[in-house]
Amino acid sequence: MLHFLHYSQEILIACTFILVILQLYLLRSNVLPSISAAILPFLINADSLYYPLSVCILSGIITTGRWYFNHFQIHDHSATLITYEEKQKRWGLIEINFWFKIFVGIVFVATIALQGKWIYVISPPLIVSFVEFAKSSGRAEHRPWRLFLLILSAAFSGILGVEVIHILLHWPLWISAGCIVIWTFFLFYQFQFIFPPAAAISLLPTIIHEQMLLLYPLQVAVGAILFIAIGKLSFHQLKAAEIVGA
Repeated sequence: MLHFLHYSQEILIACTFILVILQLYLLRSNVLPSISAAILPFLINADSLYYPLSVCILSGIITTGRWYFNHFQIHDHSATLITYEEKQKRWGLIEINFWFKIFVGIVFVATIALQGKWIYVISPPLIVSFVEFAKSSGRAEHRPWRLFLLILSAAFSGILGVEVIHILLHWPLWISAGCIVIWTFFLFYQFQFIFPPAAAISLLPTIIHEQMLLLYPLQVAVGAILFIAIGKLSFHQLKAAEIVGA
């Protein structure tokens, strides 16, 4: 879309979100990070083939890791975990209403972010966090303050890792990214809350412009507050049994 369509970012993000949700529905999938992967190019202007190639390679690595966990029956304690029964449900009015509210919330926040030139208020991992938080069947919905503090800590960890290790010490960016990931795992342990989108938020500073680093945590904090507030106001009446994971 970014390469061929020359519309405003708000329209492109909205259309992309709809296409990804239709894809998740048709494939009966719950791979919510695909939302993040689809929207990220609009924020970093990635319109070359290197981006989808990188996503394919990373997806292969993640799939291998998932196979390893399943093969050795290692339990998943992630806050984004859903049950097998949830995956098998078909969409009804409740689910359509759920995704419509998600869509409206994303368009609302995207408009604020893009008009105010604070593009990382609509960081793709925050969109995934919003979906996870809105699902009352998810553990994230019951821990809003812990979720917010974890996301904010991850954002600060990301910029510190890049500023100190890569910019100040002039070490390779991959070392900076590795240290950020290790520290994020430590945050998961300290918060007793495993939330994969927070890891994505911590790594985003490795691919954004250096001049954007200083305001990145503030923008992430604003986005997290907006999405959590919308989630609390719009989805508190939905029952866990009625919400589709994907």
